[in-house]
Amino acid sequence: MAFLLGKAKLAYASGDVQVAGDLLERATGITIDLLDKLPGDRIASDQLMQAVFQSWEMDGILPAEQIMTRLPAYDIDSQQPRACQDFNLAVKQALMLGDIPKAAVLTAALLDRGYTEMSFMQFCREHNLCKGR
Repeated sequence: MAFLLGKAKLAYASGDVQVAGDLLERATGITIDLLDKLPGDRIASDQLMQAVFQSWEMDGILPAEQIMTRLPAYDIDSQQPRACQDFNLAVKQALMLGDIPKAAVLTAALLDRGYTEMSFMQFCREHNLCKGR
């Protein structure tokens, strides 16, 4: 799955929006099929979130309701001791759902923990979530 997501990102960056969209649609379908077989699988749920977010970044459109209801709930606040990857995906989900204040608070919590993973920092700058850092 990570391969399809990476390939979609490269296709989009090179201007091939159609191929990127097709790859993300394929990744989403495969992940949903996997979740049907393994309900609640954490890795598959996180990959679905990533695929949906990448698609949203490309076109600004949220997926159909039947996909949105399959997304994991990253109901965390900045004080909970959670993995940085949870915060990373929670920031993306909040941004995608239009909750900019929550995205900013979670970003600050991640940065305060010293989280500087390269793709997150790029994302953070692109979406103006890590001003002054």
